[in-house]
Amino acid sequence: MRIVITLSSDLPHSTDKLLLVIAALLTTALMAVTLWLGRPINRLLGTTGINGAHRRLGRYQFHCDGTEESVSRSAAIGFVQSTRRPID
Repeated sequence: MRIVITLSSDLPHSTDKLLLVIAALLTTALMAVTLWLGRPINRLLGTTGINGAHRRLGRYQFHCDGTEESVSRSAAIGFVQSTRRPID
């Protein structure tokens, strides 16, 4: 919700705010359906299927986090290295 409040303050028109609210409601509805169908999906896929899906989603999350962290980490390392001075 914090992002919705932040984004809504940047949107000058009420139609833009309405689209933001619709997007938030759609996301909430999709999450509710996913949680509601959790047990049937678990029964359908079984333990092996759930483990495979978990592994694929974990790789995707690792890729997204790794890309973000590597960019910020390399920027931070570059900053630290540029501010180091040799010890006399």
